[in-house]
Amino acid sequence: MSGLPGSRRLREFRATPKRVAALLPPGWHLSRLIDLSRQKGHRREILWPQQMKVGMGEREEFLRWARSRLRDAEEALHNGDATPRLAIWSSNDPVTVLGAWKSANGQEELRELFRQLEASFSDCVSYSHDIVAADVVGDMAYTVGYEHTQASVNGETRRYTLRATQVYRREDGEWKVAHRHADTVPEAEES
Repeated sequence: MSGLPGSRRLREFRATPKRVAALLPPGWHLSRLIDLSRQKGHRREILWPQQMKVGMGEREEFLRWARSRLRDAEEALHNGDATPRLAIWSSNDPVTVLGAWKSANGQEELRELFRQLEASFSDCVSYSHDIVAADVVGDMAYTVGYEHTQASVNGETRRYTLRATQVYRREDGEWKVAHRHADTVPEAEES
């Protein structure tokens, strides 16, 4: 071992579990394994780095939120009520929308955009959000999917599909939308 670069520093380091754990990247922890294969009943503890799995509940809890509060807010918007959508959006900058019809950057533009959409939409017959991919990493999450809507837009009945990507932040224990990018699906992709 003495011929290895940095071996002296390794010996001086004295790799205690606490010191090793401090060197692990975020999302990793030390598992304690007991080696019982040694003879005469001697136990030896081995520390082994393992990547922590996101709790089963965390991703599923986020998806449950997306399939309930987020969906309900979008349906309300398409019925002419932006209040639920405003409630699930972050009140902290930065917030951005790169929308299929209009875009916004910052709180003032965001509120104005949602009020314009509220005035445009009514009589939502159907709304569904097919989530293609989603993940949670710490206090950030995202969804990618297709939004299928049938509603009146400026008094005219319309049916359309948007490709939508959204980024979320957990703020005070609640998920809030921080960014949205949506565009219409090309006809070739719809078939």
